[in-house]
Amino acid sequence: MKIILENMIKSIIIGSVKRQLPFMGEMVTFIRQHLHSFFWNSLWLSIGEIVNKLFMFYVVIAVIRYLRPEDYGQLSIAVAMTNIIAVLLDFGMTQVIIRDLSIQRQNASVYLSQVISLKLLLGVIYFVILLFIPEHLIGGKWISILFMIAFMNWVQDLSGAFIAWFIAEERMEKVLYVQCVHYGGIMLATVTAISLDAGLAVIISGQVIAALAGLCTAVFLVFLEGIPIRLIYAPRLITYLFEQSLPLFGVLLIGGIYANADTIMIREYQNVNDVAYYQAAYKIFFVFQGLTLLHTALFPQLAIMVRANQTSQTRLLNWIVVLFTMIVLVPIAVFMTNYTPEIILLIYGHKMLPAADAMHILIWVGVIYFLRVYLVNVFISCGQQKIVFGVALSVLALYLILNAFFLKRYSFDFAAGVLLFTESLMLVSLFTLRYIDIYDIRLVTNKKNI
Repeated sequence: MKIILENMIKSIIIGSVKRQLPFMGEMVTFIRQHLHSFFWNSLWLSIGEIVNKLFMFYVVIAVIRYLRPEDYGQLSIAVAMTNIIAVLLDFGMTQVIIRDLSIQRQNASVYLSQVISLKLLLGVIYFVILLFIPEHLIGGKWISILFMIAFMNWVQDLSGAFIAWFIAEERMEKVLYVQCVHYGGIMLATVTAISLDAGLAVIISGQVIAALAGLCTAVFLVFLEGIPIRLIYAPRLITYLFEQSLPLFGVLLIGGIYANADTIMIREYQNVNDVAYYQAAYKIFFVFQGLTLLHTALFPQLAIMVRANQTSQTRLLNWIVVLFTMIVLVPIAVFMTNYTPEIILLIYGHKMLPAADAMHILIWVGVIYFLRVYLVNVFISCGQQKIVFGVALSVLALYLILNAFFLKRYSFDFAAGVLLFTESLMLVSLFTLRYIDIYDIRLVTNKKNI
């Protein structure tokens, strides 16, 4: 009887494990097959992201400590205004470049030449639009700062096209070189200007020069690879790029509004100091945003797997991302939630302590954001950008309505709560659509190429 019970318990346990992790054997095989490329891609990107985040985190802390809360709030509004319009510069082309050149690498010269040509034209349109920003939204003395930030965005976007090609080629070390020059220059310029008490305009000017240095580095590295870049006009390629990028541009535009509208609405319904507190809390959220570099490292392989109809391997990758979230990100979020006031005091000082409540919420937004970005990349790999656009547009409308309702009546902390709710809603919506049978069939069978 004892032996029978032991066998029953063993069979129940083994059966439960098999049901809970049905792909464990395949997962191990998958990791072994892709470990080399993923390890090196992630290593270079991780080094770059760690260095860049440390540089930028130090810069943010230095600037917040240097400026008064109202000045930092006004700077945040200028950044938010330029960031919303700056999505025009990318127009959704970055993800298309990575996806297509991961598969058809021989087209790099023509592809990059046309993309750079388009981005130069989009830059002109970008600055024309900035001229029509109402002066009362930014303040007369901040107009020059706004245009300096806008020019830096344009330079960074041009660098982004070359970085996208490096990622497609899985040459992540070159991404590291460009980013170290760029962000290292930003930190050096900021620290020098603050130590000399030179003022905000000099700080931004130094950051612009650092962005130009990063662009020159990217161009030089592409030149060393023997990829000629020139201004061209290829109508068929332009049509294809706009056709593929337009839904992504919609997603980026929605994302730009989604990421910056709360700052502008807090300014409209609350005050500039509350903008500073909210943005101080939001910068902690950037720590979790930086972890999406893992998705960047995976994206070329993900695109190849989807185009090759490797459904089982894609499913295994889903498991790995979920397990990483549960084992790594959730414990980090629990720890940071328990010590939020101490973290703010350590980083910013007492003047930013009102940001604590918003930071509690934004930490968990970061965890959800990590999963949501991965799902978006899955849809893009499958050529289903329109689904992402539809979900994002619906969520944005709800996001704006809820923020307008709560910020008129309550404190800026409610903006963080609205963001948590809408991020969760977007994640659940994308997850549901991905695993409804009819969408799953469409995603697997859509293999449209250039």
